Amino acid sequence: METHAGRALYNLNDTAAQKTSESQEGFLAVEGKSWFTTNHPYRRVEDQTRQIQGPDAYPGSPALAGRLLHAIDSLHLSELHPQESVTLRREMRDCANVYIQDGFEMAKSICPPTPRRGVILIDPSYEMKIDYQKILDFMEHISRICKFVFRSCGILFCKNRCI
Repeated sequence: METHAGRALYNLNDTAAQKTSESQEGFLAVEGKSWFTTNHPYRRVEDQTRQIQGPDAYPGSPALAGRLLHAIDSLHLSELHPQESVTLRREMRDCANVYIQDGFEMAKSICPPTPRRGVILIDPSYEMKIDYQKILDFMEHISRICKFVFRSCGILFCKNRCI
């Protein structure tokens, strides 16, 4: 499950990608570090995406998850932004259930999942300041209905440094 899925597929030359410098400080910073060998699953998905979509394309987390699914897996993606959700639905139509609703509400409605295993990716834009509190409330709610191991991991890119 992903609560704030975005559009699944991005273009490095898109005005939105260049406006925020997110691709420069995120995707391109990782790509330039050669963290992943050519046979790593992430690198394989990236290469497949560029072969199909062109050299300036890069996969977002929904596309990565969609390409790495096993036959018994299901993928549930939520996106509230109207334009993003249209693109998300088009790009993920063959491998995911796409919801145009609040991602926390979508995840609550599906948990606990069947079979009883899963991953929830929560990566809001934080444009809506209420998301900070919603994450805390969601984690409290989900911990009551699911047994889980909570791992918080991430890489923060600040001005071309990996922290």
